[in-house]
Amino acid sequence: MSRTLVAARYGRAFFMYVAPERCENIDGELRMVSDLFTSMDELMTILTSPVIPTEEQEAFLEKIIEQVQPSEEVGNFIRLLFQKGRLTIIKEIYEDFHERVERKRNHALAEVHTAFPLAQGQVAQLKAKLEHMSKKSLDLNVVKDESLIAGIKVIINDMVYDFNMRHNLDKLRRALLEA
Repeated sequence: MSRTLVAARYGRAFFMYVAPERCENIDGELRMVSDLFTSMDELMTILTSPVIPTEEQEAFLEKIIEQVQPSEEVGNFIRLLFQKGRLTIIKEIYEDFHERVERKRNHALAEVHTAFPLAQGQVAQLKAKLEHMSKKSLDLNVVKDESLIAGIKVIINDMVYDFNMRHNLDKLRRALLEA
């Protein structure tokens, strides 16, 4: 089973477990814990080493949890991930959980690829139009993409809106080849 599929299962299960009114707080805690475990290779080495006895690894994990002082939900979830050997995918699990929280809030990150830099006013207008079109509150991440000839390409969750010249030229070329 792929890491992504396993992470999605754990992310979904944890999202269903957490009380709806606690999702945003838990999201922040899980991000902090995920960042901690993924930024310190030594932690993962100790917690996943077959040479170190499991009892010592559990004691080490408990000391980490004691220092971080997460909520009961996050603490228990970290213990579960350790017991199931899934701490190595905590970042992917967090990303899945976070995406579910954002969807619940009707919020998303829109990645906007442009051929040329956009002015502040253009970004504001684009954001308003994309929010109206997607019916979501959006944060925009604008990226200059030199592979585009002109126009923009917008990615919101799994949806791609392609309004660039290269895409239109490719469509035209395919249509002409098929005719």
